[in-house]
Amino acid sequence: MSDKVDGLPPHWRTNGILLIVTFSLCLKLLLVPSYVSTDFDVHRNWMAITNSLPLSKWYYEDTSEWTLDYPPFFAYFEWALSQLAPIDIDPDLLDIRPDPYRSWTTLLYQRLTVIASDIVLVLAALYYTSTLRTDKQKLIVFAVIILNAGLLMLDHIHFQYNGMLLGLLLFSITCLQKGRHITGSILFAICLHFKHINLYCAPAYFTYLLSHYCQPHGRFSFSRFVALGLSVASIFVFSLGPFLFHGVDQLAQILKRLFPFGRGLCHAYWAPNAWAIYNTVDRILARVLRVKNSETGTSPTSGLVQDIEHVVLPTITPSISLILVLLSLSPMLVLLYRRPSALKFKLSVALCSLSFFMFGWHVHEKAILMSIVPLYLVVVDDISLARITFFLTTVGHYSLFPVLYQSGEMMTKICLLLLHSIVCLLGFQQLHPSMRLSWLECLYLSGLVPLQLFVSCLQPAFLPQYPFLPLMFTSIYTSLGTISSYVAIYLRLFTLKE
Repeated sequence: MSDKVDGLPPHWRTNGILLIVTFSLCLKLLLVPSYVSTDFDVHRNWMAITNSLPLSKWYYEDTSEWTLDYPPFFAYFEWALSQLAPIDIDPDLLDIRPDPYRSWTTLLYQRLTVIASDIVLVLAALYYTSTLRTDKQKLIVFAVIILNAGLLMLDHIHFQYNGMLLGLLLFSITCLQKGRHITGSILFAICLHFKHINLYCAPAYFTYLLSHYCQPHGRFSFSRFVALGLSVASIFVFSLGPFLFHGVDQLAQILKRLFPFGRGLCHAYWAPNAWAIYNTVDRILARVLRVKNSETGTSPTSGLVQDIEHVVLPTITPSISLILVLLSLSPMLVLLYRRPSALKFKLSVALCSLSFFMFGWHVHEKAILMSIVPLYLVVVDDISLARITFFLTTVGHYSLFPVLYQSGEMMTKICLLLLHSIVCLLGFQQLHPSMRLSWLECLYLSGLVPLQLFVSCLQPAFLPQYPFLPLMFTSIYTSLGTISSYVAIYLRLFTLKE
């Protein structure tokens, strides 16, 4: 489509991208002095471990409770960061110690590493938007990715490296859309070895590649299957090989760290998924029926990260959780296998992540970004998907508010959410001028205002004896939004004409 039809002067795209990146950078620099979570101590300790110890001891070190529990590529990344750390200014920055260590030098260095690593997301967004037809589409999609409120809250306040990791995932998805299947598969394998939560997306990748790449024209190609398998296996060799050189027991230890047992159905803060509703119904029934919890079980509202027993409803076990995840995935994967397309693949990646988020075991609330960001890749294609994406983006980002629990970040997270929601709404309406939210969606989103008023003002003032209420009400309310979005996306997948 020409620039004249697009409605934008030719130079606007470049200037717009530079403006978005500059604005994003300024926001991140302003957030440097913000509160940091225990994840800040986690990553500082990982730098210390990889810098001070031989590779064979990385996954055994337990001086601090913040033990290394990400895959090897992320450990190598931490090692690289440790080599650049300004220890001549702050000699204690890379000390292995049981207690947290904070200093201005440490804070500044680690914050800057997150900001620098976001270049991966910027490049990935540029690479994906190069597949779009008009400058208007490119600018809007680029803006909603780079100005993502969830990434700003989790990476640049709470402290993580989600932007870099999601950038790798977007690179991989774009490569598959462009027909570069081997490259896309290798990039996804790299994603897995940076952070194993990317396993959420693996069923969509496997199904699409098996159908679209390994069976061209309906006939299975053994050579393509082998080439695909060898390319993915090579990443496993690069990742795990240095550890296996020190003995097979290294692999067992890595797996033990990556997949620890003994964690309960829910995180201390309930993720806004099906289990938040399930836990709530169980507690209501227990009150109505006056049934007490067993002496050995732990209440779902205890706030403890361990196994729990439901009082009235059947207690959910890891096997039940896995079965529900697989059942929720099956219809989507069957459709993707029978009628593969780039649009269905992108949508299935988001839906796979959302299925694990809905029914998975011990799901972290932060995992909602694994579903939200891939959805930005389909907003140009369909007006219904654009509307659902806006709705889920707003609800999902609001559900992250309790992660930043200190009062000093209250106005920051509200402003970030409003900014990104406005960018999404106005941008998506530019893409689809007839896009409108339903009255029910507007009513639900309006309900976030009194919810926030209760959480931040009413509960502390009038109900301080019930400190769990803000978390519980936020989880329950936002879970209704995420569940409805999940159902809406699923239904839309099966009505797509492509």
